Amino acid sequence: MSLLAVTFGSLLCGCGKIHIDPASPVVHNAVCDIWPDSIDLHNGVVVRARGDSLLQIRVEGNVLRSIEVQPYGEADFRFVSDYPLLDALCRLDAGSGERVPQYLLPYALMLNPFPASSAADLLDRRVKNSYVVPMDTRRYSWPVVNDNGAWIMAGCEVFNAGGSRRWLSRVGEVAEKVVGEDLLVASNRATGLFYGIPRYMAGSDADFPSWMEPVDLFSCHTLGVNATYWGALHSLEEITARMAVKNEQSHLPQLPVDADSLLHCINREFWMPSTGVYSAMLYGYPLYPLQLSSSDNLAQALAVTSGMASPAIASSLMRRTPASAAGVTTFAPAFASGFTGGRTLPVTRAMWTVAASVAGSQPVFDDAFSGLLYSMAGALLSDTDPRSNVAGYSLRGVLLRTVAGMRFAFDGIYFAPSVPRGLPGVKRFRHLRYRRALLDIHISGTGNEMKSFRIDGVETTPFFPASAEGKHLIEIELSGNSTAGDATGATSGDVALPGAPMVEWVGERRAKVFPLATTAPKSSAAAREELPASYVNFVYLNGALTGDLLSHDYTLYEAPSLTAVQFVSVMDNKYVGFSSRPHLYAPRRSVSLVNLAQVARGGSKVIQDKKLSARFVESDRGKNRNIAFAFNAPSAGTYVVDVHYLSGLGIVNGRRRTALRSLTVNGVRSGVFVFPQLTSASAPADPALDWQSRTAFTNPLKVELDSGRNELEIRLYQPSPVYIDPTANAILADFVRIIRL
Repeated sequence: MSLLAVTFGSLLCGCGKIHIDPASPVVHNAVCDIWPDSIDLHNGVVVRARGDSLLQIRVEGNVLRSIEVQPYGEADFRFVSDYPLLDALCRLDAGSGERVPQYLLPYALMLNPFPASSAADLLDRRVKNSYVVPMDTRRYSWPVVNDNGAWIMAGCEVFNAGGSRRWLSRVGEVAEKVVGEDLLVASNRATGLFYGIPRYMAGSDADFPSWMEPVDLFSCHTLGVNATYWGALHSLEEITARMAVKNEQSHLPQLPVDADSLLHCINREFWMPSTGVYSAMLYGYPLYPLQLSSSDNLAQALAVTSGMASPAIASSLMRRTPASAAGVTTFAPAFASGFTGGRTLPVTRAMWTVAASVAGSQPVFDDAFSGLLYSMAGALLSDTDPRSNVAGYSLRGVLLRTVAGMRFAFDGIYFAPSVPRGLPGVKRFRHLRYRRALLDIHISGTGNEMKSFRIDGVETTPFFPASAEGKHLIEIELSGNSTAGDATGATSGDVALPGAPMVEWVGERRAKVFPLATTAPKSSAAAREELPASYVNFVYLNGALTGDLLSHDYTLYEAPSLTAVQFVSVMDNKYVGFSSRPHLYAPRRSVSLVNLAQVARGGSKVIQDKKLSARFVESDRGKNRNIAFAFNAPSAGTYVVDVHYLSGLGIVNGRRRTALRSLTVNGVRSGVFVFPQLTSASAPADPALDWQSRTAFTNPLKVELDSGRNELEIRLYQPSPVYIDPTANAILADFVRIIRL
């Protein structure tokens, strides 16, 4: 347990000077000792601050490297305290903002939107024709990867900090465009959630089961995408409401989706009562998705800091999320590949520190803050640019949100500071340019209860109005009350989810199941020897757990309708890994195939094999732009429609990453098919796996059909060229599958 709240107070005496007791570090835990001027990493390495302008890397007492910390820029706000280590790291952090990876920049700006004009410029660089330019992953593009919500949420925060009406107009313009497009293409009417994965989850295909095609990633619901979308919608609605109180019109668009409705869907679909945390993602067959029993701690932290998580949920997240002395990981437990977050870790740990403060969980905050400093110290050990190494930690943003407890709104700044007993003395924020005011903020004492809040010497409520101009001094005195809360009850260690079991379907309803996605054993006896005693395989039918698997043989009952079968491995009766590929079973009479070459002109020069080419229909803006056909339904009711297509086009043409087609049924638009393409970055190493053999089904669409003849049409759907290049909006498809539910 961190000793931050216990020992720091004993290090001070009169006159504000710190006297270091060699026997009592500020923080002592398994990974480091933290002092006011240094961090001992327990391996002979010490990072020491010499004032606020020089950091030294010392090994066994010898200076291995010196890092000169540049002065603050003219527009930067300063943090000054009795702790040289914090002061030096804050100065280093001030120059690291533009070095944050582009896909993480919105999260960093949510923590620290200052200076607001520069923050707006950084966000605006990613806008073209009023659309957020998708981040290039070399593998996937929009809508598989979707960071629109994060951009809008950051844009709102920058407006609240800077107050520019021109910037607010820009945010509203972008929100209207991208939300409208996402609702058409990337929303699930059944769950009420948005499809897609955030960019930070798209680093490597190896992090997901090998059976996952690009369309499977698009069909996921992730907390990262949906929590940022809630934050975006809530921020837009709050700005509009607060401006109305001031008799101002926000001129923000009236969007066809609201934050409250999305919140209900998020809590219903992502919450895992057994573990007391949110699931990182829902995956598998889109009609019957499974929860992954791993949490996304960047998304969970954002849920707390944005106010999406209720106080009860926030408390549960703090208590139940695994953490170690080095800080939380982005994904816990780790995926089977061992992926815990990579370059996302700095932002995750910064956001988690703020979340712990907002949730009022002091022990978690103590551990998170010390873990943040430990991580920053470790990052400085690299020989590369130290400003790039600490990019993303946003230490000044963390201090703004915790020590000062600042929350920005249209009408002003609300203060709810929280300072652990380990940080006594005066903490100063200087030269903070907020709209038309220049603020100096002095915070003395510890705890989270205010004895006094003064603006220019006048006692007032903890609020600074947005209308104020000129220089102002804000003085906050805290009562020193105990801010104890529930400590986290678990440590992350090296726990990783078990791998997806390997399944061999030997018939429509019969399968052999083996653990851990390994090569199938030659005998059942060998299989038992490979299966660890702590493992068990479970069976899910249509997303519902139906029981455990008692042997390696499985037979599905004669289900009367479409049934999705998935197997998962469970370790220690606690950690549930990714499932096997969903297997769809449907009675033969309920499945119909429409060969597209029979209803449209077939053949394509893209496929070399003429016999194979004749099976496929090529569709682009000049050929087979719209494909219409009739289908005689045996009875009226709900059906599922998807398209079988060649998914390897992106391997030979990098621009063909995603194509879109809308579906109309009897003249009524029923949804959009998404055709993500494999790219060369995702190509298998085995040359025998030719790209022309890589096929997949699109996302399924639920439609209502009349008994007898129905008119269906697959139409070219062309959003903004920012999202889909019109010259690359092309598909090769061979049949449409229609299944009666």
